[in-house]
Amino acid sequence: MMLYRRPKGGYEWWRGERSKVFRIMQATDRAFPGLNQAIDLFAAKKGPTALPCAMQRRESDVFIGKALPRMQILSIPVAPIHDRFLCRAMDAPLVREILEDELEKATGLHPTLKIGKAIC
Repeated sequence: MMLYRRPKGGYEWWRGERSKVFRIMQATDRAFPGLNQAIDLFAAKKGPTALPCAMQRRESDVFIGKALPRMQILSIPVAPIHDRFLCRAMDAPLVREILEDELEKATGLHPTLKIGKAIC
């Protein structure tokens, strides 16, 4: 919520105690001390949309630049859709493994990914 805030109501809209997300932001600050402040500083220095844009570019690099080529080499048919891959159910565990590996390489953190339900 804090990353994608919009100018309507100002960039501090979430800070008011009557805000629907005020308690969420307090919990975030308790769980990750300094994160909210770091996001604010980044936005103040680089602009309010710089961080979400940078994160989207990084995500795209991992999904399209790293994971997708590995799947293509293995002849796994996939269709990238924003922050996921559409694939055959039989390929889903390997697709998840490849994506987890590339995300971990990019961030140093092991992500928790889930395989969605089949649509047909």
